Amino acid sequence: MQFIFTRKVLQACIVCVLSSAAGGAAPGEVAEAYTNHAGHAVCGRLTAITNGYAVIESRRYPLSIFPAAEQERMRSALGAPAELPAALVASRRSLRERWLRNEALLSSGAKSADDAEKTRRRLRAAWRRMLDDANLDPATRAFWLPRIP
Repeated sequence: MQFIFTRKVLQACIVCVLSSAAGGAAPGEVAEAYTNHAGHAVCGRLTAITNGYAVIESRRYPLSIFPAAEQERMRSALGAPAELPAALVASRRSLRERWLRNEALLSSGAKSADDAEKTRRRLRAAWRRMLDDANLDPATRAFWLPRIP
């Protein structure tokens, strides 16, 4: 069996080993490595995916620098759901604005508590229907269902 060593691969391996040792990884545990579009490995322990960024060893990297397969691998490593389709993102934004307007009217006294609760129920039902119509996998649907406000 032949082995091919290049400078970049060797550097990536060294960085992964050093980052797992310095980053608080358990003994014998090696840090993950994620390859960006340019082919460079980003090594370290993935701690979060929020607002379009991946947090690896307390550094934030935009998710857009990673291919879709790597993004999916990151999400599965954290148990995070898949992203919503663009149409659902826009619909969620609209429902959220209506929800916040409803709460502002309630707090200012321009709307009664009963009317505000009816509006909340209508918005929740609309969100549930949108998620049902989008044919999402059950884990993604369960994650996004309570997240309208």
